[in-house]
Amino acid sequence: MRSIEAHIFHAMKGDLWLDARMKRLVRLNGALMENVDFGFGLFGRLYKGGWFQMQRTRVSATEWKTERLEVHMNGRAMLFRTIARETSEVRSGFEAVPPRMSLEQGMRVLEDKDAARTLAAAGGRVAPAALVKSK
Repeated sequence: MRSIEAHIFHAMKGDLWLDARMKRLVRLNGALMENVDFGFGLFGRLYKGGWFQMQRTRVSATEWKTERLEVHMNGRAMLFRTIARETSEVRSGFEAVPPRMSLEQGMRVLEDKDAARTLAAAGGRVAPAALVKSK
């Protein structure tokens, strides 16, 4: 028996971009080319024409983060209930922080614009002691 995700992906057509050198997924987009029925359409249906797009960006030598995610799908569930999924998320401004930063220091960076500017100016390489405010 195939999963719900397998049913949906089987009905999609799209593109996949990979960073071959890093062996990482960079971008993925797809569109439903046909309706997808669950339980012969009694449990639900996703309508053809729905689409999604996901884009990832490299934030450090070893880490990648999702920068953009868009999902636009319509359908129905249990014969009558309408399903409409419209999601558009954009994230940016990823910055590296010191590896041994405490939660308290991280909160200070988020709350204190001067500390955030210092962190950005130093390329994310500020010693944790530099982020501790004097009392």
